[in-house]
Amino acid sequence: MLHLNLFGGFSIRNTEDIAFSLGQKSQSLVCLLALGQGMNATREKAAGLIWSNRTDEQARASLRQELSQIRRILGSDAIASNKQSIWLVPEIVTVDACQFRTAISEAASQHHCTKYLEVAGTLYTGQILDGHNFKSDSFEEWILSERRVLDNEALGVMIQLAQYNLDQGQYDKASHWASRAIEIEPLRETSHCLLCEALALSGNRAAALAKFAQLKTLLATELGIAPTELTLSLGKKLAAGEHVIPVSRAIKINTVSSVSKKLFNGRAAVAILPFRCLSGSADDVYFADGITEDVVNGLAVWRWFPVIGRYSTNHYRDSDNAIIDVANETGARYIVDGSVRRNGSKLRVTAELCDASSGQLLWSQRFDGNAGEVFKIQDEISDEIARRVEPEISRAESSRLYRQQPSELSLWETLHKARVIKFQNGHAYGSKEDNITAMAMYRTALSRDPNSSDAVNGIATCHWHDAINSWSADPVASGASAMQCANEALALDNTNYRALATVSIIQTFGQHDTTAAEVTARKSLDMNPSDILTRHYLVCSLEFGGKFDEAVEQCKYMMELDPRAPSMSVLCGDLSTCLLLGGNPVEAVEYSRKSMAADPDYSRGRQRLIAALVAAGQLTEAKHELQILQQAMPTFSLEYVKRTYPFLHKRHLNAYTKYFAEVGVK
Repeated sequence: MLHLNLFGGFSIRNTEDIAFSLGQKSQSLVCLLALGQGMNATREKAAGLIWSNRTDEQARASLRQELSQIRRILGSDAIASNKQSIWLVPEIVTVDACQFRTAISEAASQHHCTKYLEVAGTLYTGQILDGHNFKSDSFEEWILSERRVLDNEALGVMIQLAQYNLDQGQYDKASHWASRAIEIEPLRETSHCLLCEALALSGNRAAALAKFAQLKTLLATELGIAPTELTLSLGKKLAAGEHVIPVSRAIKINTVSSVSKKLFNGRAAVAILPFRCLSGSADDVYFADGITEDVVNGLAVWRWFPVIGRYSTNHYRDSDNAIIDVANETGARYIVDGSVRRNGSKLRVTAELCDASSGQLLWSQRFDGNAGEVFKIQDEISDEIARRVEPEISRAESSRLYRQQPSELSLWETLHKARVIKFQNGHAYGSKEDNITAMAMYRTALSRDPNSSDAVNGIATCHWHDAINSWSADPVASGASAMQCANEALALDNTNYRALATVSIIQTFGQHDTTAAEVTARKSLDMNPSDILTRHYLVCSLEFGGKFDEAVEQCKYMMELDPRAPSMSVLCGDLSTCLLLGGNPVEAVEYSRKSMAADPDYSRGRQRLIAALVAAGQLTEAKHELQILQQAMPTFSLEYVKRTYPFLHKRHLNAYTKYFAEVGVK
């Protein structure tokens, strides 16, 4: 038997504690195999990573020579191979990194059994291949990525052990594990807080105050920031001599509620919390929000998992909610958090990914660069998170769509601000005034870059809202302008899923072509399956195309994906109509009431409520609601219903207009 240690440096010994000496290339190859799934790697991968500076033929020859050398030293039974792959024989070779991950898995499966966590914490003695001399850029890039993953797994273990021992009153043990967490990641406030709490509760308040002062200096020196409010509160208690009650800054050891298991058909969803702005200006808050939105969109195009939208997580901004609480409320399996600091042209973005079901920190990283590199940073964050949520995804295997990016940073900021301003009042269509402001901003963006597909599509959406809400003097002309601009946006960038969505909604309501609208919406969703607006436009095409069952299914999926979306009033209204015409008037009334609760001024929602009440036999309330509607819409008529409810099948339109006729609408 052989035991391979990768943590803290490379060593391999037999059961008699005799060490075997391998060269740098052999160490690299054994490490690659040890960390691969099943301690296995393809010949192509091994040759390409370790001998990346040689031709394919030379790399394969070098691999064969190195394999022969390893077998000569370790024995021919330690390593096996065929024409495609090479692997370490698990009956012969054990690996500390594999034992480390097994212990973490055992801890998670047994409700965070501390026995296994302590095994994992003890096994981690430092970074893998520490001190290794890398002779291949490709292998170095790979090993650095593996180091980040294992270091973050170890960090999560140390934090959980520190928190557990703190809660159990084992303050010396808590100090030990918190100190080890700090060794792994010196800038993590959670670890420092746990250490300060442990020292203070053990009676060593002076040491706790000294550690707190060191933390403030470290954050100011390395990141240019002050501690968070929660950390400062701990510091004030220490300075005042108050009794310190442990603040659960670490991820709570708990289990995610059954709610998350019911959502998304068992698929693991990812919730993106708003990236915190660590700069002072309001413009930088927009900047941080823009990065959050682009990370959401970047993740969504991977297609493998649902991404919970920013409207569902925005209320967690600057909150102290534990990760487990966020997961329970949103149904997410994974939580992404981060921060943004911009200082002139310099940009620093930090991001981390947590598995909410186990409380394990899967990954964290800091990205430094110029503000103009924000698009590259967003792509890197999305890629790293996606690869950890779905391990089988690799860059070589992915079919990710890389969309056209704005030509300059200020243009990107303008586009994002316009989208935010357009819906800042929380209504499905915004307001006429906000629409005018957004239109001006989109035109400004277009003047900076005439080839900006996003700017042209933004103008299209403003024209469409002028048309659908009759905000313009000529709604028909506004609708035509909207379609023209949306098509121009697609001509500039045919991967612009937002522009496809705009075309779809105009096809439904402007051209009454629900069949074409459904095709267009599905094409847009192929590009970004988690985009709420596009999915809603698909619902509209299904609703008026008579496909009520699928429309209901899509509506309820959207409510799970983004329960706080600004379009919730419209969504509930659409769901009400689908339920009504699908034969469920009672539930239709329920959702039409939800529509009105979300936005009492939404006149289409009140129309849906009237129809549902009539179908449910509640004529008195239906007539009362009609009076309220007629005050807001004196011209409401059966002709209006026929003109603006684009049902594909005449039987559905006739059934719908009949409900209004029953309460006296002419």
